[in-house]
Amino acid sequence: MSLAVASGNLVYRIPGASWTIELPAEAIETLQSHAQRRWWSKEAAGQLFSSAPELNTVRVDAVTKLPPRTASRTGLRLDIPAVVKERELFFKQGLHSLGFWHTHPEPSPSPSPDDIAL
Repeated sequence: MSLAVASGNLVYRIPGASWTIELPAEAIETLQSHAQRRWWSKEAAGQLFSSAPELNTVRVDAVTKLPPRTASRTGLRLDIPAVVKERELFFKQGLHSLGFWHTHPEPSPSPSPDDIAL
């Protein structure tokens, strides 16, 4: 994955992809506000939304935090009806779900089997 910084935004290119994803400073701040910095911090998750997911550079226009059904330091289960409701609400505003984000308790995480399956 390659990373570039442009006007305070992070731009990622995933190896083999023909597109990049751009995270504006506001999106980065939102994600950082949910980082697990303490041993008792629970995992958090949310969705990323874009108004133009078909462009060569996909800009993240909104980052949300979803209410979990359950959450612990090393896992969580999403409230699927809340996911669907949020997607419908954002779609009515012209935003499309790009996918989920979630935290990990370790500083350099690697995907879990659940992450890979998702």
